[in-house]
Amino acid sequence: MLKKHSRSCPGHRCALETVRIIARMLDVTVELLPMSEQVCHLNAIDAKGHQAMGEVAVDRMLSLPKQLALSPTVAATPEVIERLQ
Repeated sequence: MLKKHSRSCPGHRCALETVRIIARMLDVTVELLPMSEQVCHLNAIDAKGHQAMGEVAVDRMLSLPKQLALSPTVAATPEVIERLQ
């Protein structure tokens, strides 16, 4: 059972803590990081120009995407930027 935090957590800290809690529940052993603290959609375009919007639609694409983007454009969390550097 998850316990409600009595303290409020600012922006990406809440998203990060939520991802960590779920990862522990699912016994995930690799580090998972939220891409953003803001609501956004994953968009993809394949080699033929077919577009898919949303993670499920992108997963269902018949060919690999040639382009991936987030809509709207959002800022990455500091942890993600740190790991990419």
